[in-house]
Amino acid sequence: MSDHDQPADARPDDWPDDESVLNDRIGVLAAHIHILQAQLVTTLCEYNNSEYWKGNGYKNFAQWVSVRTKFTPTEARRYTTIATNLTTIPALHNQA
Repeated sequence: MSDHDQPADARPDDWPDDESVLNDRIGVLAAHIHILQAQLVTTLCEYNNSEYWKGNGYKNFAQWVSVRTKFTPTEARRYTTIATNLTTIPALHNQA
């Protein structure tokens, strides 16, 4: 049987069998994502305030973010909305 013939529920040999290990790993990985998102928003806020993105043919900051990061336009708008409002929502950002 080749790797392509394995049943859909087959797992690699190095996967842990213990559900709690996987559960913990998911929590840790999600925490890392949240930390990186907070850092990204902070950096986007600084970059937007510097206006470095202007003058390069982009319609707006969200378009620049989408092109630079390969985020979808919707994702880029979400991040730039948060970044541009970061000074008004610092309490929420500090909890991230």
